[in-house]
Amino acid sequence: MKLPTLIFLVLFVGVAFYLWQESGDDDSDDSGDGDGGTVGDASNGLGEGGAMQYTGTIVQKEEGDNLTAYPDADGYSIGYGHHSSDVTAGETETQAQADADFQSDIASAVAFVNNHVHITLTQDQFNGLVDFVYNVGTGTALKGTVFALVNAGDFDGVASKLEEYVYSGGQKLASLLPRRIAEAAGFEE
Repeated sequence: MKLPTLIFLVLFVGVAFYLWQESGDDDSDDSGDGDGGTVGDASNGLGEGGAMQYTGTIVQKEEGDNLTAYPDADGYSIGYGHHSSDVTAGETETQAQADADFQSDIASAVAFVNNHVHITLTQDQFNGLVDFVYNVGTGTALKGTVFALVNAGDFDGVASKLEEYVYSGGQKLASLLPRRIAEAAGFEE
């Protein structure tokens, strides 16, 4: 296992355990296998409640928090990578606005994954796809083959394909590779 993947997994498990301990909520899947049913099935807990919280924690760590708009490949973003045509250069927002935008954006990414995946996923696979969609956007996610590979069960293909998404505005960004490796880790067999 590659060192960045191992570091991500250790951090992920630590955050997940911490959030589980803090929530004190035991609405988890009772089947004991940890994988549950299909994504979006409330009985498995994937992407719902606490799972969405720690998926969100991973995304927030990757995106950072900028209360002043910054340029990205297609305009400007603000907060935790919130991108909208309404965001303009120099715009600022409060922490409460950044948090509200984030909650809306992460819920959209979770819904997208739930609506476009038709097979059973592990929590790590689900989290990787949510982070991917949050980062590249639903339009890019729809144009690519990642979700077709997921639904075909070609997890090696998914892992390889995710690692190709390291370009922004036509330029290769070395900073995206560790993120893609972390997203792909759940699909590597």
